[in-house]
Amino acid sequence: MPRDGEIKRTKLHAAGSPEANRVLSKLAAEMGIELHFVEFDPQGEPIGLDGSSEDLSVVELFWAHGRFTGGWVSKVTSKLPNLRWVHSDFVGIDAIDKDEFLRRGIVLSNGGDNFARPMAEWVMMGMLVSAKRFIHYQKLSEARSWDPSVELDELSRKRVFLLGFGSVNRLVAEMCEPFNMEVSAWTRTEHKVVPPHLRNYYFGNEIPSEIYESDFLVVGVPHTPSTHHLLGEAELSRFKDDVVIINPARGAIFDEVALAKAVEASRFGYLLLDAFEVEPLESGSALWGRKDVTVYPHHSWSSPKVTTNAINRMRRQLDLWMRGEEPEGTVDFRAGY
Repeated sequence: MPRDGEIKRTKLHAAGSPEANRVLSKLAAEMGIELHFVEFDPQGEPIGLDGSSEDLSVVELFWAHGRFTGGWVSKVTSKLPNLRWVHSDFVGIDAIDKDEFLRRGIVLSNGGDNFARPMAEWVMMGMLVSAKRFIHYQKLSEARSWDPSVELDELSRKRVFLLGFGSVNRLVAEMCEPFNMEVSAWTRTEHKVVPPHLRNYYFGNEIPSEIYESDFLVVGVPHTPSTHHLLGEAELSRFKDDVVIINPARGAIFDEVALAKAVEASRFGYLLLDAFEVEPLESGSALWGRKDVTVYPHHSWSSPKVTTNAINRMRRQLDLWMRGEEPEGTVDFRAGY
């Protein structure tokens, strides 16, 4: 309910997929909002408008809900001339035309920390899988082979370096603490409050040399022009031979050609990868079919809870918008996240 003296709008013109319409219609009914919704098909074309642009011209909100691509978002937004706000369930904005959003003054809000917990748990899984030699013993189990010759390891006192300190890596740092791991982090811009759970915290344009002494590297920076191929051939050559690299973020943080060459040369202990420069990962990639690399299909975020969380977040966002307030988690296009 509006606070005393507060004016809350009751009519909303929105657009999105049929699924977004279904969910938003339910939210609108519960919130006392008169909703007018334009559905778009998977090709980015409006459904059932018979070529009329009148309904498109009044759309103010586009909800990118469910599974979608950046290309689909661009196609839809280009057809909505007076669009004011786009809300995406996801966080990355790589495929969105940021200059177009800036030029048109469109506000973009994202999924916030909705995916942080499943992704952080996925990272911790990678650490445990490598330390406890799970893949090795799974293969022995499948082969009905009893061979305890390969020793396991502990996570205690292992050095973890977090490249970036967003919502996922902050939670990773917290999860590492009960395992008695030594965690350091780097961000390009300074966090005014020194993050908890860290042994060392660095910021600036240069990656600190400590990264190359880490036992585990967890990539958590957004993909921007300044982080594109941040880890190339020169950087990859400096890591320890037994380093475990875990990437739930963006593939283009690595020079993937250099990464594949290093993998072929058995330069690392283990790689757990969920993001790639080109997706799906090409069938001819050297990253496939190796015992020291596990490929996930950009799926570390997956959880039965994320859809419910996304809908609850949209409810809060919608309440702010209808009160004339800015949504939470708006994207800074100039920073790239």
